[in-house]
Amino acid sequence: MFTPDPHHYAYEEVEPTVEKLFLQFARAGKIGSVLDVGCGNGLLGESLNNAGHSVTGIDSHPAAVANARNRIGEVIDADLTVVPETLTGRQFDYLLFADVLEHVADPLGVLSEYRPHLDPAGRLVVSLPNVAVWDNRLRLLMGRFNYTDAGVMDRTHLRFFTFASARRLVETAGYQIETVTLNPGIVRAFLPLIKWMMGKSGDGGALMDSPAYKFYAKFILPPERLVASLLKGLFGFRIVIVARCAGD
Repeated sequence: MFTPDPHHYAYEEVEPTVEKLFLQFARAGKIGSVLDVGCGNGLLGESLNNAGHSVTGIDSHPAAVANARNRIGEVIDADLTVVPETLTGRQFDYLLFADVLEHVADPLGVLSEYRPHLDPAGRLVVSLPNVAVWDNRLRLLMGRFNYTDAGVMDRTHLRFFTFASARRLVETAGYQIETVTLNPGIVRAFLPLIKWMMGKSGDGGALMDSPAYKFYAKFILPPERLVASLLKGLFGFRIVIVARCAGD
């Protein structure tokens, strides 16, 4: 059984690469139903709703469920590691696992269990932190393996992934990968220092609304993403995979 840690939701933020993907789907006329497994507070689901998609969320933390119900149309209060009975016979255009599978004991089992609920023409979208990002490699080289309140070494993570193992996970669960992209982790490595300099206490939302972040997103993020795409395993902070059911 998946037991969510209340602290996890305090650091929740919208994953920009996933958000951008669904905006691209919408612009291409591929608006559809989304099953957001582990929807948390519904921040990402709300963004997808605003883009035109119809979002159904699943989560079991009481405060998160309450918040999500104010943001998205349907929220199922259930342990996400077991497909809720209310989904019997239902299929969705998109299955979304945004920074969720690293928090469960059996990510392969979870991905496999939800596969029948993906429409044959639909798409799976998975995002996972890359444990082999450059700054984590440096810490390991120095003999440091310390858990933190957020990020790759979030203390609630039960499983860790690289680009290669993330691909294996998705393929073994019965999906065929179409694209693998990333959220870069070059500047992000300095996020604790940036927050300290800005006087932030860890409020990701406040930081992302700041003029400094907007400057970063407009002028620094595009070249950073380009550099990271050349060395994904080293400079990719978050792995984002789009796949479909194998054989469909």
